[in-house]
Amino acid sequence: MPTTEETETVECFHCGVPVPCDDAETLDNNSYCYRCYNSRARTCEWCDSEHDRQNMSGHVCDTCAEDTYCCDSCGTRMPSDNTYSDNNGDGCYCESCYEDRDRDSISEPKSCDLIESYSYQPAPKFFSHTSIEPTRYANASERFQGLELELNTKNTQDDAGTISRSFGHHAYLKEDRSIGEGFELVTHPHTHVAVKELLQAAWKPTSGMTGYKSGNCGIHVHVSRSSFTAFQIEKLVVFINDTAHRSFIEAIAQRSSEQWAKFKVKTLGKCADGDRYSAINLNNTATIEFRIFRSSTRIERILKCLEFVDAACAFACWTGAQSLAIGDFDLWLSRHRKDYPALIAFIREKNLTGWLPVTCSHGGGRKCAN
Repeated sequence: MPTTEETETVECFHCGVPVPCDDAETLDNNSYCYRCYNSRARTCEWCDSEHDRQNMSGHVCDTCAEDTYCCDSCGTRMPSDNTYSDNNGDGCYCESCYEDRDRDSISEPKSCDLIESYSYQPAPKFFSHTSIEPTRYANASERFQGLELELNTKNTQDDAGTISRSFGHHAYLKEDRSIGEGFELVTHPHTHVAVKELLQAAWKPTSGMTGYKSGNCGIHVHVSRSSFTAFQIEKLVVFINDTAHRSFIEAIAQRSSEQWAKFKVKTLGKCADGDRYSAINLNNTATIEFRIFRSSTRIERILKCLEFVDAACAFACWTGAQSLAIGDFDLWLSRHRKDYPALIAFIREKNLTGWLPVTCSHGGGRKCAN
Protein backbone atom coordinates (compact mmCIF):
# COMPACT_ATOMS: atom_id res chain seq x y z
CA MET A 1 0.00 0.00 0.00
CA PRO A 2 1.29 3.52 -0.76
CA THR A 3 2.35 5.50 2.30
CA THR A 4 1.29 9.08 2.92
CA GLU A 5 4.28 11.33 3.44
CA GLU A 6 4.00 13.13 6.77
CA THR A 7 4.02 16.93 6.47
CA GLU A 8 6.87 18.54 8.37
CA THR A 9 5.63 21.14 10.84
CA VAL A 10 7.03 23.81 13.11
CA GLU A 11 5.49 25.18 16.32
CA CYS A 12 4.17 28.74 16.22
CA PHE A 13 6.42 30.80 18.49
CA HIS A 14 3.44 32.67 19.96
CA CYS A 15 0.47 30.28 20.23
CA GLY A 16 2.25 26.93 19.98
CA VAL A 17 0.03 25.55 17.20
CA PRO A 18 1.80 23.22 14.73
CA VAL A 19 2.16 24.87 11.31
CA PRO A 20 3.34 23.24 8.06
CA CYS A 21 6.85 24.51 7.43
CA ASP A 22 5.87 25.73 3.98
CA ASP A 23 3.09 27.88 5.48
CA ALA A 24 5.00 29.33 8.45
CA GLU A 25 5.88 33.02 8.51
CA THR A 26 9.14 34.25 10.04
CA LEU A 27 9.74 37.22 12.33
CA ASP A 28 13.05 37.83 14.12
CA ASN A 29 14.17 34.27 13.33
CA ASN A 30 11.03 32.76 14.90
CA SER A 31 8.22 30.94 13.11
CA TYR A 32 4.57 31.98 13.38
CA CYS A 33 1.22 30.77 12.12
CA TYR A 34 -0.54 33.10 9.69
CA ARG A 35 -2.96 34.44 12.32
CA CYS A 36 -0.27 35.28 14.89
CA TYR A 37 1.97 36.73 12.20
CA ASN A 38 -0.77 39.14 11.08
CA SER A 39 -1.49 40.28 14.63
CA ARG A 40 2.14 40.66 15.71
CA ALA A 41 4.11 41.80 12.66
CA ARG A 42 5.10 45.45 12.64
CA THR A 43 7.19 47.27 10.03
CA CYS A 44 10.14 49.32 11.24
CA GLU A 45 9.88 52.84 9.84
CA TRP A 46 13.67 53.11 9.59
CA CYS A 47 14.88 49.83 8.07
CA ASP A 48 11.51 48.85 6.53
CA SER A 49 11.81 45.26 7.75
CA GLU A 50 9.17 43.36 9.72
CA HIS A 51 9.59 42.43 13.37
CA ASP A 52 7.55 41.01 16.23
CA ARG A 53 5.93 43.93 18.01
CA GLN A 54 7.63 42.97 21.29
CA ASN A 55 10.93 43.83 19.57
CA MET A 56 9.78 47.31 18.57
CA SER A 57 10.52 50.60 20.32
CA GLY A 58 7.65 52.78 19.19
CA HIS A 59 7.70 52.76 15.39
CA VAL A 60 11.23 51.40 14.93
CA CYS A 61 12.79 48.06 15.79
CA ASP A 62 14.99 47.80 18.88
CA THR A 63 18.15 47.61 16.77
CA CYS A 64 17.35 50.77 14.82
CA ALA A 65 16.30 52.53 18.05
CA GLU A 66 19.81 51.98 19.39
CA ASP A 67 21.49 53.17 16.19
CA THR A 68 19.36 56.25 15.49
CA TYR A 69 18.19 59.42 17.22
CA CYS A 70 15.33 61.86 16.72
CA CYS A 71 16.15 65.54 16.24
CA ASP A 72 15.14 67.46 19.37
CA SER A 73 13.77 70.25 17.17
CA CYS A 74 11.87 68.69 14.24
CA GLY A 75 11.65 65.05 15.36
CA THR A 76 13.33 63.65 12.23
CA ARG A 77 15.05 60.31 12.87
CA MET A 78 18.68 60.04 11.77
CA PRO A 79 21.77 57.89 12.35
CA SER A 80 23.26 58.60 15.77
CA ASP A 81 26.60 59.58 14.25
CA ASN A 82 24.93 62.28 12.13
CA THR A 83 23.63 64.36 15.04
CA TYR A 84 24.74 67.86 16.01
CA SER A 85 24.83 69.36 19.52
CA ASP A 86 24.49 72.98 20.67
CA ASN A 87 27.29 74.97 22.26
CA ASN A 88 26.70 73.39 25.65
CA GLY A 89 26.86 69.87 24.29
CA ASP A 90 23.19 69.36 25.19
CA GLY A 91 20.50 68.24 22.79
CA CYS A 92 20.89 66.54 19.42
CA TYR A 93 19.76 68.04 16.13
CA CYS A 94 19.69 67.13 12.46
CA GLU A 95 22.00 69.11 10.18
CA SER A 96 19.16 71.21 8.77
CA CYS A 97 17.80 72.35 12.16
CA TYR A 98 21.32 72.97 13.43
CA GLU A 99 22.19 75.18 10.48
CA ASP A 100 18.86 77.00 10.42
CA ARG A 101 19.27 78.24 13.97
CA ASP A 102 21.76 80.57 15.48
CA ARG A 103 23.73 78.16 17.67
CA ASP A 104 23.27 80.29 20.76
CA SER A 105 19.49 80.35 20.27
CA ILE A 106 18.99 76.61 20.45
CA SER A 107 16.88 75.99 23.50
CA GLU A 108 18.44 73.90 26.22
CA PRO A 109 16.50 70.89 27.43
CA LYS A 110 14.09 71.59 30.23
CA SER A 111 15.51 70.97 33.67
CA CYS A 112 12.48 69.05 34.85
CA ASP A 113 13.45 65.38 34.81
CA LEU A 114 9.79 64.34 34.70
CA ILE A 115 9.50 65.61 31.13
CA GLU A 116 10.97 63.31 28.52
CA SER A 117 12.48 64.50 25.25
CA TYR A 118 10.34 64.94 22.15
CA SER A 119 11.71 61.71 20.69
CA TYR A 120 10.84 59.59 23.73
CA GLN A 121 8.80 56.52 22.73
CA PRO A 122 8.40 53.96 25.51
CA ALA A 123 7.02 50.50 24.90
CA PRO A 124 3.23 50.86 25.09
CA LYS A 125 1.21 49.52 28.01
CA PHE A 126 -2.32 48.48 27.10
CA PHE A 127 -5.02 49.16 29.69
CA SER A 128 -8.38 47.44 29.25
CA HIS A 129 -9.49 48.84 32.61
CA THR A 130 -7.93 51.34 34.99
CA SER A 131 -8.04 48.90 37.92
CA ILE A 132 -6.35 46.05 36.01
CA GLU A 133 -2.61 45.85 35.42
CA PRO A 134 -1.62 46.66 31.82
CA THR A 135 -0.43 44.16 29.26
CA ARG A 136 2.39 44.52 26.75
CA TYR A 137 0.20 43.29 23.92
CA ALA A 138 -3.23 44.33 22.73
CA ASN A 139 -6.08 42.27 21.37
CA ALA A 140 -5.81 43.13 17.68
CA SER A 141 -9.57 43.60 17.32
CA GLU A 142 -9.98 45.83 20.38
CA ARG A 143 -10.03 49.60 19.82
CA PHE A 144 -7.59 51.46 22.08
CA GLN A 145 -7.18 55.22 22.37
CA GLY A 146 -4.07 57.22 23.24
CA LEU A 147 -4.47 60.88 24.25
CA GLU A 148 -1.87 63.57 23.55
CA LEU A 149 -2.80 66.76 25.42
CA GLU A 150 -0.61 69.82 24.82
CA LEU A 151 -0.48 72.26 27.72
CA ASN A 152 1.03 75.69 28.39
CA THR A 153 2.32 76.55 31.85
CA LYS A 154 4.91 78.90 33.32
CA ASN A 155 5.36 76.64 36.35
CA THR A 156 6.66 73.73 34.30
CA GLN A 157 8.43 71.75 37.00
CA ASP A 158 5.72 72.07 39.69
CA ASP A 159 2.87 71.37 37.26
CA ALA A 160 4.71 68.43 35.73
CA GLY A 161 5.07 66.95 39.20
CA THR A 162 1.37 67.39 39.91
CA ILE A 163 0.26 65.75 36.66
CA SER A 164 2.85 62.97 36.78
CA ARG A 165 1.91 61.93 40.32
CA SER A 166 -1.79 61.98 39.46
CA PHE A 167 -1.53 59.79 36.33
CA GLY A 168 1.19 57.44 37.55
CA HIS A 169 2.15 54.67 35.12
CA HIS A 170 -0.89 55.36 32.93
CA ALA A 171 0.84 58.29 31.19
CA TYR A 172 4.06 60.23 30.74
CA LEU A 173 5.12 63.78 29.87
CA LYS A 174 7.09 64.95 26.83
CA GLU A 175 8.63 68.12 25.49
CA ASP A 176 6.95 69.75 22.52
CA ARG A 177 8.79 72.78 21.19
CA SER A 178 5.80 73.88 19.09
CA ILE A 179 3.87 74.93 22.21
CA GLY A 180 6.51 77.10 23.91
CA GLU A 181 6.46 76.89 27.69
CA GLY A 182 4.77 73.72 28.86
CA PHE A 183 4.64 70.03 28.03
CA GLU A 184 2.55 67.30 26.45
CA LEU A 185 0.62 64.72 28.47
CA VAL A 186 0.62 61.35 26.67
CA THR A 187 -1.45 58.43 27.91
CA HIS A 188 -0.58 54.83 27.24
CA PRO A 189 -3.22 53.03 25.12
CA HIS A 190 -6.53 52.57 26.97
CA THR A 191 -9.91 51.34 25.84
CA HIS A 192 -12.38 54.18 25.38
CA VAL A 193 -14.12 53.43 28.67
CA ALA A 194 -10.81 53.09 30.51
CA VAL A 195 -9.31 56.36 29.28
CA LYS A 196 -12.44 58.27 30.31
CA GLU A 197 -12.31 56.65 33.75
CA LEU A 198 -8.64 57.60 34.02
CA LEU A 199 -9.23 61.25 33.18
CA GLN A 200 -12.19 61.59 35.49
CA ALA A 201 -10.06 60.25 38.35
CA ALA A 202 -6.64 61.73 37.57
CA TRP A 203 -7.10 65.01 35.71
CA LYS A 204 -6.20 67.78 38.17
CA PRO A 205 -5.10 70.89 36.26
CA THR A 206 -3.42 73.68 38.20
CA SER A 207 -4.53 77.30 38.06
CA GLY A 208 -1.49 78.22 35.96
CA MET A 209 -2.14 75.60 33.30
CA THR A 210 -3.85 76.56 30.05
CA GLY A 211 -4.87 74.64 26.97
CA TYR A 212 -5.42 77.12 24.19
CA LYS A 213 -4.84 80.70 25.28
CA SER A 214 -1.53 80.80 23.42
CA GLY A 215 -3.14 79.40 20.27
CA ASN A 216 -0.39 76.80 19.98
CA CYS A 217 -1.84 73.79 21.79
CA GLY A 218 -3.95 70.95 20.46
CA ILE A 219 -5.34 67.57 21.38
CA HIS A 220 -4.37 64.52 19.33
CA VAL A 221 -6.08 61.16 19.74
CA HIS A 222 -4.46 57.96 18.47
CA VAL A 223 -6.60 54.89 17.74
CA SER A 224 -5.22 51.37 17.30
CA ARG A 225 -4.99 50.66 13.60
CA SER A 226 -5.38 46.90 13.97
CA SER A 227 -9.01 47.34 15.08
CA PHE A 228 -9.99 48.49 11.56
CA THR A 229 -10.01 46.98 8.14
CA ALA A 230 -8.39 49.07 5.40
CA PHE A 231 -11.84 49.85 3.98
CA GLN A 232 -13.16 51.03 7.37
CA ILE A 233 -10.22 53.44 7.66
CA GLU A 234 -10.99 54.81 4.21
CA LYS A 235 -14.65 55.39 5.15
CA LEU A 236 -13.54 57.22 8.31
CA VAL A 237 -11.12 59.47 6.41
CA VAL A 238 -13.71 60.28 3.74
CA PHE A 239 -16.32 61.11 6.38
CA ILE A 240 -14.06 63.46 8.35
CA ASN A 241 -12.71 65.28 5.26
CA ASP A 242 -15.99 65.75 3.37
CA THR A 243 -16.40 69.48 2.63
CA ALA A 244 -20.12 69.22 3.39
CA HIS A 245 -19.19 68.19 6.95
CA ARG A 246 -16.44 70.76 7.50
CA SER A 247 -18.41 73.31 9.51
CA PHE A 248 -19.75 70.66 11.88
CA ILE A 249 -16.37 68.91 12.32
CA GLU A 250 -14.58 72.19 13.01
CA ALA A 251 -17.27 73.19 15.49
CA ILE A 252 -16.72 69.91 17.36
CA ALA A 253 -12.93 70.33 17.15
CA GLN A 254 -13.22 74.00 18.21
CA ARG A 255 -10.54 75.02 15.74
CA SER A 256 -9.33 74.84 12.17
CA SER A 257 -5.64 74.53 11.40
CA GLU A 258 -4.12 74.47 7.95
CA GLN A 259 -0.72 74.16 9.59
CA TRP A 260 -1.22 71.21 11.93
CA ALA A 261 -4.42 69.45 10.80
CA LYS A 262 -5.28 70.07 7.16
CA PHE A 263 -8.60 68.90 5.71
CA LYS A 264 -8.33 67.48 2.20
CA VAL A 265 -11.16 66.03 0.12
CA LYS A 266 -10.77 62.25 -0.03
CA THR A 267 -12.35 59.47 -2.05
CA LEU A 268 -12.53 55.78 -1.30
CA GLY A 269 -9.39 54.11 -2.55
CA LYS A 270 -7.39 57.37 -2.54
CA CYS A 271 -7.00 58.36 1.10
CA ALA A 272 -3.28 58.18 1.89
CA ASP A 273 -1.19 61.18 0.86
CA GLY A 274 1.88 60.95 3.12
CA ASP A 275 1.15 64.22 4.93
CA ARG A 276 1.37 63.73 8.71
CA TYR A 277 -0.18 67.16 9.29
CA SER A 278 -3.55 66.02 7.95
CA ALA A 279 -6.79 66.05 9.91
CA ILE A 280 -6.34 62.28 10.20
CA ASN A 281 -2.71 61.21 9.99
CA LEU A 282 -2.29 57.76 8.44
CA ASN A 283 1.51 57.69 8.50
CA ASN A 284 1.91 55.81 11.79
CA THR A 285 2.35 52.05 11.65
CA ALA A 286 0.29 51.09 14.70
CA THR A 287 -2.24 53.93 14.96
CA ILE A 288 -4.34 56.42 13.07
CA GLU A 289 -4.18 59.90 14.56
CA PHE A 290 -6.91 62.53 14.87
CA ARG A 291 -5.14 65.92 14.94
CA ILE A 292 -8.12 68.27 14.65
CA PHE A 293 -8.90 69.29 18.23
CA ARG A 294 -8.19 72.45 20.18
CA SER A 295 -6.61 71.84 23.57
CA SER A 296 -8.40 72.54 26.84
CA THR A 297 -7.98 72.07 30.57
CA ARG A 298 -11.72 71.50 31.00
CA ILE A 299 -12.44 67.82 31.61
CA GLU A 300 -15.74 67.90 29.72
CA ARG A 301 -13.98 69.30 26.64
CA ILE A 302 -11.28 66.63 26.71
CA LEU A 303 -13.91 63.91 27.11
CA LYS A 304 -15.88 65.41 24.22
CA CYS A 305 -12.87 64.94 21.94
CA LEU A 306 -12.36 61.33 22.98
CA GLU A 307 -16.06 60.57 22.57
CA PHE A 308 -16.24 62.11 19.12
CA VAL A 309 -13.27 60.02 18.00
CA ASP A 310 -14.82 56.82 19.31
CA ALA A 311 -18.21 57.68 17.82
CA ALA A 312 -16.73 58.52 14.42
CA CYS A 313 -14.70 55.30 14.40
CA ALA A 314 -17.66 53.14 15.43
CA PHE A 315 -19.88 54.84 12.85
CA ALA A 316 -17.33 54.32 10.04
CA CYS A 317 -16.98 50.64 10.95
CA TRP A 318 -20.75 50.14 10.97
CA THR A 319 -22.01 52.21 8.05
CA GLY A 320 -21.91 51.45 4.35
CA ALA A 321 -19.90 53.29 1.69
CA GLN A 322 -23.06 55.02 0.46
CA SER A 323 -24.12 56.16 3.94
CA LEU A 324 -21.34 58.55 4.98
CA ALA A 325 -23.39 61.76 5.07
CA ILE A 326 -23.42 63.86 8.24
CA GLY A 327 -27.13 63.08 8.53
CA ASP A 328 -26.30 59.36 8.68
CA PHE A 329 -23.89 60.08 11.53
CA ASP A 330 -26.55 62.14 13.32
CA LEU A 331 -28.99 59.25 13.12
CA TRP A 332 -26.39 56.77 14.33
CA LEU A 333 -25.37 59.06 17.20
CA SER A 334 -28.98 59.54 18.29
CA ARG A 335 -29.21 55.77 18.84
CA HIS A 336 -25.99 55.68 20.88
CA ARG A 337 -26.24 58.97 22.76
CA LYS A 338 -26.03 57.27 26.17
CA ASP A 339 -22.49 56.17 25.30
CA TYR A 340 -21.33 59.73 24.56
CA PRO A 341 -22.69 62.10 27.23
CA ALA A 342 -19.94 64.74 26.92
CA LEU A 343 -20.28 64.90 23.13
CA ILE A 344 -24.07 65.14 23.26
CA ALA A 345 -23.88 67.83 25.96
CA PHE A 346 -21.46 69.86 23.82
CA ILE A 347 -23.66 69.57 20.72
CA ARG A 348 -26.64 70.79 22.74
CA GLU A 349 -24.67 73.54 24.49
CA LYS A 350 -23.41 74.94 21.19
CA ASN A 351 -26.73 74.31 19.43
CA LEU A 352 -24.96 72.31 16.75
CA THR A 353 -28.06 70.30 15.89
CA GLY A 354 -28.90 73.15 13.53
CA TRP A 355 -25.84 72.20 11.47
CA LEU A 356 -27.10 68.66 10.97
CA PRO A 357 -29.56 67.87 8.16
CA VAL A 358 -32.81 66.22 9.17
CA THR A 359 -32.43 63.59 6.46
CA CYS A 360 -29.80 60.94 5.86
CA SER A 361 -28.36 59.75 2.56
CA HIS A 362 -31.35 57.41 2.16
CA GLY A 363 -33.79 60.33 2.29
CA GLY A 364 -35.28 59.26 5.61
CA GLY A 365 -35.73 61.32 8.75
CA ARG A 366 -34.31 60.73 12.23
CA LYS A 367 -36.20 57.43 12.46
CA CYS A 368 -34.80 56.10 9.20
CA ALA A 369 -34.33 52.36 9.59
CA ASN A 370 -31.34 52.17 7.22
